[in-house]
Amino acid sequence: MNSTRTIIVITIATIVLMIGGTLVLTKNTEPDKAQEIQFVEGGKAIVSQTQKDWGDIAFEGGNKEETFVIKNEGTQTLRIRRIRTSCHCTKAQVVIGDLISPFFGMNSNDPWVGEIPVGKEAEVKVTFDPAFHGVNGLGPITRYVTVETSDPQNKTIEFSVSGFVKK
Repeated sequence: MNSTRTIIVITIATIVLMIGGTLVLTKNTEPDKAQEIQFVEGGKAIVSQTQKDWGDIAFEGGNKEETFVIKNEGTQTLRIRRIRTSCHCTKAQVVIGDLISPFFGMNSNDPWVGEIPVGKEAEVKVTFDPAFHGVNGLGPITRYVTVETSDPQNKTIEFSVSGFVKK
């Protein structure tokens, strides 16, 4: 009986060590590609509007959308990256000419980098789902989207949408 228990304990410990060792050895050791990108100065991010108040938002009225614009008035390409939202109920997507980014959310860690040529614009499309939180989401809301830029004078741009979700 005692030797059976010992064999079971040793077997379980061996399995746990093998699984743990496999996880450690297969862990992604590649550096964050977004961290490696060198942002060249010379791009100048100009934003004319950073917030939008929708007023009353119908709970069952479908998604609300807003588009904000980032213009590059610099002498070099303006790069943008690390787009994140403040809540899972909100998504953001960037459009630069014909290029359309993936959707970004609250926990986005996508290495995507957008390049805005001199004199051109990027549209930051924000989508809010008023029904995402169910009836617990009724009432006032403010959601944020942050965008990191290569403009040393405007390293982070924050856009906000707000309103009052009603049944």
